[in-house]
Amino acid sequence: MSVRAPAAVRIAVGFLAGLAGALALVTVWHRAGCVTKPVSASYPYTEYITQCAGAAFAGAFFILNVVLGLLLRRAWPIALGMISPLAFALAAELHRDPTSHNLFPFEIVMMWVPAFGVACLGAWLGKRIVTGRTTPPVIPPGRP
Repeated sequence: MSVRAPAAVRIAVGFLAGLAGALALVTVWHRAGCVTKPVSASYPYTEYITQCAGAAFAGAFFILNVVLGLLLRRAWPIALGMISPLAFALAAELHRDPTSHNLFPFEIVMMWVPAFGVACLGAWLGKRIVTGRTTPPVIPPGRP
């Protein structure tokens, strides 16, 4: 007999796994030298993340979300965790200089919304693969 964790714990674990996965992927991308040159020195935290943007990174990002969805059977908490490093970086830069990021609504539309969509789709696909294979068959009513 297994004991299931409360929903809040499962959501928190999904969020933290997504956060750790995103940070690990960005760090690996930088260590591998697959990043673009910095555009400006005034946004060091957000550019550390956005320098990774590209088709290959999006593919790795998607695959990581599928794996996390397979392991944790969660979609939106993982996706929220995967896009959180950019939000934390933006908050840190705004704390340092409140006049920076005056176009941050455009950053949300250009970076966060697509990243959340890719992350959520990947995690949902991973979750769906697992739940599609482990769900018992439905027995029609009236049959033993």
